[in-house]
Amino acid sequence: MWAKTGGLIVGDIGNGYFHATFDSQLDHDRTLYGGPRKIEDHYIVSEPWRLNFDLDFDNINRSTIWVCLPCLPLAYFDEDILLDIGNKIARAEKID
Repeated sequence: MWAKTGGLIVGDIGNGYFHATFDSQLDHDRTLYGGPRKIEDHYIVSEPWRLNFDLDFDNINRSTIWVCLPCLPLAYFDEDILLDIGNKIARAEKID
């Protein structure tokens, strides 16, 4: 589902964490930085591997969310305006 140009190996490393190894740097970057990812109905938080990562004590320090803005006037559908709105909520990473 994530590896489009090469292979992917995913291993369960415990405590709800998984380690993914990609054959392709493009697949790696797309998965890490390309936007929210889901497996079934569960959103996945992906972060680069950290040296000395401790399964029992390290915490996820960020999460990507998708915000829907129903009834937003068409005049506001401009990338700069949408980024400004998103940055009022948190740090906006991507406009969809």
